[in-house]
Amino acid sequence: MRNQIKENSKVQANHRIKVQLDHKTFIVISHLSSLKVWRKRYPHAKVLMSA
Repeated sequence: MRNQIKENSKVQANHRIKVQLDHKTFIVISHLSSLKVWRKRYPHAKVLMSA
């Protein structure tokens, strides 16, 4: 039981960032470094939500 609580807390610590790449494509990333990579491919990408 103790291990299960640790695993769940790790999952909740990850931040999720929702990004709109173009007018119909949405992705969810977990690191800002990933956003930099996607911005190179899609310069007009928009960050919609981060939690």
